[in-house]
Amino acid sequence: AKRIFVYSKSTELTFFRAANDWAFPIHFFLAKTGVRPGEAAHLLIEEVDLDAGWMEIRNKRDLGWRIKTGRERRIPLIDEVVQVLRRVIGSRTAGPVFVREKFKVEGSSLANTPYDRLIAAAARRIAAAEGDEKTSLTREQQSRVFRGVWRDAGVLRRDAIRNSFMRINADVGLPTATCPKSWRHSFATLLQDAN
Repeated sequence: AKRIFVYSKSTELTFFRAANDWAFPIHFFLAKTGVRPGEAAHLLIEEVDLDAGWMEIRNKRDLGWRIKTGRERRIPLIDEVVQVLRRVIGSRTAGPVFVREKFKVEGSSLANTPYDRLIAAAARRIAAAEGDEKTSLTREQQSRVFRGVWRDAGVLRRDAIRNSFMRINADVGLPTATCPKSWRHSFATLLQDAN
């Protein structure tokens, strides 16, 4: 069973000091917004309004992804998160906010691609695969196509978030804290404590 660990402020600081330049923004974002790791992985730049300090967590059914509960929502961003996201996004204008650690934006045909063009790319790939198969794709086959589009856009896998989380916790002496959704639970606990 995965252990949910609620972080204190001092433990959180220790964790963040141990994170590398790639992992820090992801875990800081999770800790300060309370979103699920899969939601962070599939968050698009177009869904973040850094000037207004808001983001939207939306289903992306046309790309084979949906929120665990299916409920879309808007989330306010504190100034520190906005600053971190500005650095993460840099000059990119579209695509996933957080990309894989070794992802080369310039080397991918779908990097920095707006949502509507990702949908069009998925539709083209599905049509090509159906033409090759001379039949409609099964749900699993479509799912593989969608995963390929996300991969080519640079999306990071939830496993990468979890592995990073476990590695950092082991480094700071918390080897039993293995579940990145701990950030969500810590966030909720802090909100309740602040009334």
